[in-house]
Amino acid sequence: MLTTCLLILSAFWVVSNMFTGKGLNYAVYYHIVNSAEGVSLDDIKMKLLCSLVLMALMAFFIFLCLKIHKRQIVFIKSKYVGICYIFCFIGMLFTAQARNYYDFFSDIYYLNHSDHAGIEKFYHIPTGNIKHKYNYVFIYAESMERTFRNINNINFQPKLTRLADESIDFTNIQQLPGMGWTMAGIVNTQCGIPLVMGQGNTGGRISQFLPGAQCIGSWLRNNGYHTQFIRGSKKEFAGSDKFFSQHGWLEQKDYQYFIDKNMVTADQISGWGVHDDRLTDYAWQEFVRLSSKNSPFLLSFLTVNTHPPMGNMLDVCQDKIINNIDNEMLKSVSCSDYLLSKFIENIIHSKWYNNTIIVLVSDHLMMGSIASPYLDPQADKRRNTFMVFKKGAKPQKVNTAGSLFDVWPTVLDIAGESDKKIGFGHNLLDHSQSHIFKAYVQNNIYPYMSFATALWNYPKITDDMVYEDKKLVIGDQKYALPLVASYDENNRIDSFFFEAIARNMELLGQQKKNFFYAEQCPDKTDLVCAYNVSPNKVEFSYISPQGASREHISNVTPLIYTNKLYGVSSGTYGEEGGVTGDYNEYNFSRGINAMAVKSKDKIFINVDTCQGAEMNENQLKDLYERSQSAIILSSYDSLFCGDKKPLTQLAEIFHDDKWNNIDFRQQIIGVYTPEKKESIIGKVNQPLDVFVGLDRQKILSICQTLTLCP
Repeated sequence: MLTTCLLILSAFWVVSNMFTGKGLNYAVYYHIVNSAEGVSLDDIKMKLLCSLVLMALMAFFIFLCLKIHKRQIVFIKSKYVGICYIFCFIGMLFTAQARNYYDFFSDIYYLNHSDHAGIEKFYHIPTGNIKHKYNYVFIYAESMERTFRNINNINFQPKLTRLADESIDFTNIQQLPGMGWTMAGIVNTQCGIPLVMGQGNTGGRISQFLPGAQCIGSWLRNNGYHTQFIRGSKKEFAGSDKFFSQHGWLEQKDYQYFIDKNMVTADQISGWGVHDDRLTDYAWQEFVRLSSKNSPFLLSFLTVNTHPPMGNMLDVCQDKIINNIDNEMLKSVSCSDYLLSKFIENIIHSKWYNNTIIVLVSDHLMMGSIASPYLDPQADKRRNTFMVFKKGAKPQKVNTAGSLFDVWPTVLDIAGESDKKIGFGHNLLDHSQSHIFKAYVQNNIYPYMSFATALWNYPKITDDMVYEDKKLVIGDQKYALPLVASYDENNRIDSFFFEAIARNMELLGQQKKNFFYAEQCPDKTDLVCAYNVSPNKVEFSYISPQGASREHISNVTPLIYTNKLYGVSSGTYGEEGGVTGDYNEYNFSRGINAMAVKSKDKIFINVDTCQGAEMNENQLKDLYERSQSAIILSSYDSLFCGDKKPLTQLAEIFHDDKWNNIDFRQQIIGVYTPEKKESIIGKVNQPLDVFVGLDRQKILSICQTLTLCP
């Protein structure tokens, strides 16, 4: 089983590395906790296939191990086998993958435990008036890093390189933590901060994206600019629609806009969205339209055709790029080189260039792709693209070490603005490094990351709360229900959980943390039932549209802090589900999940009854024999998918008719001993959370575990 765990970790690393090219990093974490709406299935189908193959191999290996264990098969009779295994295991700890895991979780730990006191003085919010109202065209070129100008002495960006000689070209733009994927690159440039999330922003569960950050869009908008962002992909991807709408952008035009306006044909769309030739054509039309209005604007767009892993070579580029390129991604890079240089040249040769500043950046270094064999050998030399075009500006190469944080401060300096600092950004034309870049070089960037986390403006538990539109409003943020939120010694919320409520609540209890729990009252739909929980006290309140009213206080230590509970969470499809206690946070799989309470061997069984599989009675008997008290059964996703036979079998085994009446995606959790049975059924398509008391082998409600049921 230890070997299986190691293989699963290795498999996860392999799939992560297929996406990032750098194993496990914050980009993986960000996209796990965020919406994947808008992702190209064409680009990830091989990764999904690889994942399925690895999962099948894991399942086969586990099955094989169980067979070997059950039949007590011994392949090698030697006392040295165990010693050899120990040495192999120790060797695994020194692999690059193990180091990657260690570094990643160390980063997460330091991020959550870093003190950002004193960092505030380096964070700047622009407040002045803009003196020179240039029109800005800001281009995010997907993965178009500067490195492609020299791959084995071949320049795959010849046209942009030629244009660079007419621009202010920054040659040393490095990638820091909190960078490395598209949404991060957008936040890095516009807000001058790393993109760090303490908690996912999926499904509208948190209403505001980085509400504490002040970014370039809002500043320009406040100075009378019209702001428009164009992208060929879906605007909902990674929560970017919230970011733009809440940070000064008046218009967002995305994949759906092009579809609704009948502006593209089927052959002008790929898995990631609208092709770049159509996108740049439309961006040019918008530039002409906006320039003709004689009112300042910020026009920005994001390309897609160089998105990993394969890229997308367009027919329009067939005779416009370097001949004899075999690699499809390198072809796509050269195609984008042609399209972007053509777009920039159109502006340079237009009558509006006198009052226009063009900015070209790569949103991040290219992740794992079919071009990786060409990029990986020069990993230490890879740099992002950053070029600025302004009529009358002296062309130059700037080698000052910097990052995407420094883009807008530098652009504003080129524009002649006096108030030009944004976030932690720094003007690279000063030929000095920013404080955050120096901290990165000294391996002390975590306080800056911690500060960026605080810009999500998590409220205090003492802030005003009201119930509005079926959401709990705390301060300025709206949150979906139910929720669990832990908070620090200053009453500042530091983490949220919207799924697996019982399991996560039990984990907080094990950590002796204070937390707040809120749910819609089951018998009063216009009220929220809220619990403020600490090891020595529980306060119960009703929260209405008018505010909160404290109702009960208990000074008894809640059971949640006694380690005498199992937190059991059964979720519907796509939601988190699992159990704490002796099983150390096991995740549930579809169908029925069974486990022995207080079992020395900690046996865990899953049977996919949704596929018609039946529970093996011998397995259950073995569970009873190994258990010191009881067994817990919990559904997950769905027990029933058309075949009632497995449910009938479960009802007969446990002498509990409730199992006969389970509908599709309806959850059930039960506790059984040879002498007694107890089960509880949830509502269809809703998660079910209960606690199991180890002393009495009894199902407890959430309020019972908090020793306070109003």
